[in-house]
Amino acid sequence: MQEQDTAKQETSGQYDFLGSIMRGDYWIWGIYIFLFCISVVEIFSATSQLTFRGGYASDPAVRHVTFLFAGAVFLLISQSMSLSAIRAWDKLFYFFGFCLCVTTIFVGTEQKGAARSIAGLQPVEICKLGVTMVLCALITARDATFHYIPIYRTRTRIRRFWTYLLIIGLVAIPIATQNLSSALIICMASFGIMFLGGVNGKYLWSTIGVAIIVAIMSLAALRVVYETKGGEQNATTAEMEQAESGITHSKFLGRAVTWANRIYDHSDKPLWEEDMSGKKSQEIYSHMAIANSYPLGRFIGNSKMRDFLPEAFSDYIFAIIFEEGGPLMALFVLLLYLILFVRCYILSRRTESPYIRLIMLGLPLIIVIQALIHIGVCTGAMFVTGQPLPLISRGGSSIIGTSISFGILLALSRIIRQEQLERAELAAENAESLQDNPIPNENEISD
Repeated sequence: MQEQDTAKQETSGQYDFLGSIMRGDYWIWGIYIFLFCISVVEIFSATSQLTFRGGYASDPAVRHVTFLFAGAVFLLISQSMSLSAIRAWDKLFYFFGFCLCVTTIFVGTEQKGAARSIAGLQPVEICKLGVTMVLCALITARDATFHYIPIYRTRTRIRRFWTYLLIIGLVAIPIATQNLSSALIICMASFGIMFLGGVNGKYLWSTIGVAIIVAIMSLAALRVVYETKGGEQNATTAEMEQAESGITHSKFLGRAVTWANRIYDHSDKPLWEEDMSGKKSQEIYSHMAIANSYPLGRFIGNSKMRDFLPEAFSDYIFAIIFEEGGPLMALFVLLLYLILFVRCYILSRRTESPYIRLIMLGLPLIIVIQALIHIGVCTGAMFVTGQPLPLISRGGSSIIGTSISFGILLALSRIIRQEQLERAELAAENAESLQDNPIPNENEISD
């Protein structure tokens, strides 16, 4: 009865005034609009360094707003997709992203010492969508679907699990060579999806154990790299010598040196005694931005650290939000991402389709993990790594990819609402048929 009332409420006339445009769940729409507006407002304040370099005050903000509106267009297109279209696009996202990731390693444009984009497009954003959607489709597929392939006719479960790992590894490994944090986000979200999808816990814990062993060995190898290179200064010199001598594998060695420096290059000095123009300038200015915010913040446009904090418009935009909006604004932004996951979880319980249920959890999960890592870096809760704040930080591929994720969530929420309406109508028809043709009691049958 409650489900029937909910379906009638969500399909009543109160939703018709914007129904032609906003076709999905209004909670998801509200979260997207809030993040959109926060991004527009904060990017005007956080791009002061880009404005100084370019000479025109409006150029960085106009570029960012253009990408935001382009992302909104992709969202509107995505929210109109049918379930069959979503199932078809997941394979396209995966294979296109995989091909771009491999190509980017060799011919991509370098950013922050790593090849992360090709023709202005960052393949990792496409891969996040592709891996999540393909993994959800495989986990929720029936065993009979795999029996057409000879290798799956025996020991199907363990071989399906190896297929999941293969799907994740084909994308995560090439990404990890240039962007380790993004690869870890994909892996963490994928294991979360497998856990939520009911994959055998024995397989998951065994894989996690192997991953821990590999991580320990990798940390030991990075320690050797760090000791051999003698810290950041000598590592930079070695990279320059390799580049001049034409060594082709210097990119991979350079990334290993970068990881080693981030993990092991620690000083005994407290952060406030470090050189503000040195290698820890990002951490120092980020903490200063948070510490210098008033209880209600300095208000929009009054940030003091935006002119000094490197990547204030991207990797550290949460620190600017904290400085200008105060703890309440920072908490509000964090809650927006958490509410997104909770709302999608509530919607996922209203559908009988395992695929829809799992993808409604997988897409917001990867958004929330990325947001938590960004916030953790800005607040000093974890080591420094470059991750944009979804839909708020400056960027093109990240905004488009996140907008498409929101569009798919809206499309699925619309499908869930239609399922609810159909169930409500079926229940009403059954109730009417019972009234017209009541079940005879035992006395009537005996007569």
